[in-house]
Order: sequence, then structure tokens, then C-alpha cells
Amino acid sequence: MRITMFTNVYRPKIGGITRSIDAFASQFRSNGHVVQIVAPTFEGSTAQDEEPDVFRIPSLHDIVDGYSLPIPLSARLQDAVTEFAPEVIHAHHPFLLGSTAHKIAALLNVPIVYTHHTRFDAYQALFEEEGSFLQHFAVALSTNFAALCDAVVAPGEFVRHCLQEAGVQTRIEVIPTGVDTERFSKGDGAAARRQLDLAPDVPVAGTISRLSPEKNLGFLTQAASRLLQQDPRVHFLLVGTGPEQVAILDHFGEAGIIDRVRAPGLLEGQDLVDAYAVLDVFMFSSKSETQGMVVTEAMASGVPVVALRASGVEDVLEHGKQGTLLDDEDDKCFANATADLLFCGAERKEAMKRACRETAEQWSIQRCAQRMLSLYEELAEKRSAEIEPTTDVAEAWNAFGRRLHDEFVMFSNVSQSVRDAFVESVFE
Repeated sequence: MRITMFTNVYRPKIGGITRSIDAFASQFRSNGHVVQIVAPTFEGSTAQDEEPDVFRIPSLHDIVDGYSLPIPLSARLQDAVTEFAPEVIHAHHPFLLGSTAHKIAALLNVPIVYTHHTRFDAYQALFEEEGSFLQHFAVALSTNFAALCDAVVAPGEFVRHCLQEAGVQTRIEVIPTGVDTERFSKGDGAAARRQLDLAPDVPVAGTISRLSPEKNLGFLTQAASRLLQQDPRVHFLLVGTGPEQVAILDHFGEAGIIDRVRAPGLLEGQDLVDAYAVLDVFMFSSKSETQGMVVTEAMASGVPVVALRASGVEDVLEHGKQGTLLDDEDDKCFANATADLLFCGAERKEAMKRACRETAEQWSIQRCAQRMLSLYEELAEKRSAEIEPTTDVAEAWNAFGRRLHDEFVMFSNVSQSVRDAFVESVFE
């Protein structure tokens, strides 16, 4: 198949969406399919001739926290996608390039799929205050956009439930971003420990995350601090970068435990795989996930998890089997649960390690990519069967009509979202 993906976030900006796109695109290509990625330019973006499968949109850089604002006004974009001739278009955001994706899909008369990656209702830190107009607008816009697509991909069951509760009647398929289980099972923890100046027998707990407010890292920092203060043997590994990084490290410094904290920053490739292999326990406190991808990666590495019970996590982590799920946001309980797994017996550790890897296999990228391809193929075949033979002139008029109709639909979507947000923010 020929697949075009539209995203507002891509390399060098690393996060869950970027990693999801890369995981699926890589697997599709290894299976003989062709993938085009449409993304904004960022500070440090690779030159176009060095990434031939990526079409970069001129953008305003570093609008908020390093993110770019794409300006998809160039006719080159429409020409590039038309020349690529996709059989399906996949939007990874409901606005900006998501709207552009919908317009081009209508123009080319190909199906559009949308992945609902982000729980805007839970990303309170991104908005002025909980329940603000902007937050309600983001929720309404994503929900209404989902209703305009041929199919919606939910990374987990909780997301599907939320979309259905919001009234989305579009077909919804639960397809998580899979994990390369073979790759993550081959981490060299010993080498990474040497690199991080950690002794082979030192117990290490840690987390791997974008260090931003929506990840609930203030709580995790408190729990990790308590853990290290309770037991001088324990070390903490913090992998990632983001706006919370300085505050987290300052906290560890003020607590007098910074000497037992390792913070190598953003890691990719084999360095990331090896970092997972360093850990004895993975700590995860986010409550805003559509899918806890890092939790699955930790499991693929054979690392048990301590996490708060929340969307995304519950889909993969069963309490007492691959780790511990906690109902209450209590840093003492979280620290104690982590210590319990760090120092449990060898038999229990081995049982959890096996359970983690068995669960991760169910979420492998090979399985998830095949499910996504099956969805693409079904939608493409259905659309192809609906297209009636016509002349070039008639098709040109039909394309013009589809474009006008889609412009009206997109305008109506924004207008409806503004109305919904106003009602929710004023009368809730």
C-alpha cells in the first residue's frame, strides 16, 4: 500500500506520537509498503534530501516548548501528496495538519483515518485552568473531527469508551502502538550501568518520559525522593528532557540525594534499550495517557512496573502479575510498592519478568501493524468500489466539488467546536 501520514509533531521533537509514527512506518516499510510523512519543520530538522520519505511544511519554530506551528499554504504540499498517490491518509492530530489531511483526502477521494493520541481533557497543565474554554475547545474539536473520518484508531479501550460516550459514531478500532519486543529484550544493562557509573548490584528504579507537566512528575519525584531517603542503597534513573527537568533535579538536590540520581537526558536507539535494561523497577505516574507505551517497552525489557491506575496503563498492567497498580496518589505507598518489587525474592522476580515479556508479545509492533494495515486495506477497497468510472474533465469537477464541500465541513467543525466549548465552559 501507499500510505501518507500527517502529523504536527515529528523528529527532532521526540515524544509518544513521533515514536508511534516511526514504529508503524518502519514496520510498514519492512513489509514492502511505502510511507510518506508530512510534518512541520523544527529547529534542527534534517535537510529534505536526507529524509526523502518526509515532506516538511514551512513552520514558525518554538511557539511553545519547542513545538512548531505549520503553515500549510504551499501548493507544493498538495502536489507532493498527489504525486505520491496514497491509497489512504492517516491524520495523527485533529487540527492544523489534521485539517489539511482531511482536505487532501477529500480532494483525492481516498479514505482518512485518525488516531486519537491525546486526552485533552486530562492535559490540564497545558491550559490556563481546568475547565477553561480552550480546554473544552480542544476536546470538542478532536471529538468532532473524529466523527468526520472514515475510521478512528483508539490506542486503548478507555479512549474508545470516551469517544463513544462523546457521541462519536464513526467506526473505532483499538490498535495500540506496538513495541519491537525483540529489540527491547536485548538491552545491555551492564554496559549502560558502566556508562552511568552504577555498580552491577546497585538496585535501580526509574522512569523514562517526556519531562512535562501532564506526566504527573511532581508526584513521581516525591515518591522517588522518599524511596531514596528510605534506603541508601537505591539509585534513581531519570531518562528524558522537558520543561520539568530542572525542577525535578533541583528537588533531588535539595533532598540531598542527587548523588544517587542519574539523568542522562534524551536517549534513542540502542542507548534507550540499554537504559531500560538498567532498571530493576519502572515507575510510572502519568494519568493522562491514551496508551502507556513506555510501560509496554519496560515490560518487553522484562522490567516490572509500579504505576497509578489510569487510562492506558490498565490495558497492559495487571496488578500483582507484571507489577503493582495503585489506586491512590500517595507517594509513601508508591515508594513502598517500588521497594517491595526491588527487594522481593528471586522466584517472584523471575515470574514477573516472564509475565512482562509474555504481555509485551501481545502488543508487538508486528501484530499491531498488521491490524492497522488490515484496516487501511478494508477502507481503501471500500472506497475504490464506490468510485464510478468517469472522464478526466468530470473527475476534475468532482474533485473541485469535494474540495468545496470539505472546506464547508471543516469550517462547520470548527464552528460547532467553538459552540460546544462555550456551552461546556459557561454552563458546566
